[in-house]
Amino acid sequence: MKNRSPVPKGRFSMMHNPKSALILLAVWTSALIGAGTAFSQEIEVRSDGVRAVKNPAAPVGHEGKAVRLSLIQDLVIGNDPSAGDSSFGTLSAVIVDDVGDIIAYDRKNACFKIFDKNGRFVRRFGRSGQGPGEIQTLMSMSLVGADNIAVVDTGTNRMSVFSKDGVCFRMIPLTKGVPYNAMTDKQGHVYGTVLIFESPVLMKLVKFGPDLLQQATMATLKMPSQNALPPPELTERYYYYAAPDGTLVWGTNYRYSLNVINPEGKLVLTFERAAEPEKLTRARLIQIVKMLYPDRPVPDNMAIPSHYPKNFPFFNAVIGDDEGRIYVRTLAGWGTGTTSYDVFDPAGSYIARFERPEDEEIVAVKKGRAYVRIKENEKGMPLIKRYRLEWR
Repeated sequence: MKNRSPVPKGRFSMMHNPKSALILLAVWTSALIGAGTAFSQEIEVRSDGVRAVKNPAAPVGHEGKAVRLSLIQDLVIGNDPSAGDSSFGTLSAVIVDDVGDIIAYDRKNACFKIFDKNGRFVRRFGRSGQGPGEIQTLMSMSLVGADNIAVVDTGTNRMSVFSKDGVCFRMIPLTKGVPYNAMTDKQGHVYGTVLIFESPVLMKLVKFGPDLLQQATMATLKMPSQNALPPPELTERYYYYAAPDGTLVWGTNYRYSLNVINPEGKLVLTFERAAEPEKLTRARLIQIVKMLYPDRPVPDNMAIPSHYPKNFPFFNAVIGDDEGRIYVRTLAGWGTGTTSYDVFDPAGSYIARFERPEDEEIVAVKKGRAYVRIKENEKGMPLIKRYRLEWR
């Protein structure tokens, strides 16, 4: 069932009711940027009430006009190595809370560092170890509630929850598997990938309760055998974003399609973008290996192993903002020094595309600001940058 009415703006919460999805039926036509050829966007509501959006290769925007997005830098933290606590040994993870405070974990110095919305250093806390409140091997960091800090630590085999004052008030053993790349919502649910070492090895996208007991398996991937496993950068895997209200957006990197699950666990939206995969040629593989492992000798006649995939994946990050938009970090031109982000509105329409330097990883978008982690700049310093978003 299709028509040609415009899609209204909205948040994911608008789509939790299937009746709302019926209002959002639309077909838009957009012009390819820099060319005069029109490409259609197809939108339909399936028989099960799921809204399915097929976007063209170019941004659709609104009323056939792509949205233009500019990023204006307004903050840098870490560029002065003499600034003590305002610089970093490493930047393992960065999150941003609801008031704009920036929370970083410095693995080299085994501590959390907190900065206010103006970039001023507020406090540090934490230490290395396996005792109460100590961190050994941090795997992921996310927010619980408005400003509590949850970390999954494989060294201590637990998830610990800290206040911003540095008090560790909860420790939960990881007895039911490690949720890798864990994300939490405000209710304390944890979303993460879990490896099941059976035959075959399985990767599951799992929702855990606040007690870290598994509540639901969202999806399952069969992994290659251990002796036929490609490098991590070429391995099929899940990428996802857990919104504060419990909405989950997820997809696999070898298919440019994303799924939206509402807080009740129901699939309410799928959206995709037309994209041709980049072929994995020997020349491109050598280029990427040299970029990833600069100290490793790579023979110019290196062949592509038979168990490697034939193409590069489409993306390697999915991020959401507080207005329901989704930002997908693509791998188009991977290894060339720049990377592209595709932006989708809450209804699944492809509205904008912008480029960033490849070493800039957007880790959060909140209140019109994009927060970026740079593991090392050209001087070898880890940095946090913030950009103001200007939509036109």
